[in-house]
Amino acid sequence: RGLFILHDVLHSAVGSAPPGTDTTPVPTKPGQSQRIVSEGRVANKACTNCHSKFEPFAFALERFDGLGTYREKDRHGNALREDGAVILPGTGERVEYGSARELMDTLAESERVRMNFTRKLAQFAMGRPLVESDAPEVERVHAVAWKAGGRYQDVIAALAQSALIQTSW
Repeated sequence: RGLFILHDVLHSAVGSAPPGTDTTPVPTKPGQSQRIVSEGRVANKACTNCHSKFEPFAFALERFDGLGTYREKDRHGNALREDGAVILPGTGERVEYGSARELMDTLAESERVRMNFTRKLAQFAMGRPLVESDAPEVERVHAVAWKAGGRYQDVIAALAQSALIQTSW
């Protein structure tokens, strides 16, 4: 979940695991919630460089299972938490949060997230991955959309009127 937020919401990345690294998920058990497993990877000197960048984003979501059902204990009776602290990519700013809602509010206020939302919509509208030469027009679309209010429909309207769409057919 943290890796998804880092890649797909914050438009940031970490490298692949080193060759030979066992990436099999560690199962939870009594006394060992998913957060405790994740904190172990963050504390491990061999893993912390990458895991410290994305694991803390997942901490906020620990109380939600894979289907989004809210719970305060996992199937083993381990208490689940939703607080933590993250480093926002591009700023180096450390942000503490007490709940998933607080983290999501912080992300919603991020210009990096807003720009990535525009990128994702442009990519979807074009039906192909963006390439480097698309960047100036995507930035123009973003500026027009946010000047108009920054709502979903503003991004769609700016995209529809952009050279990305008008000249791609």
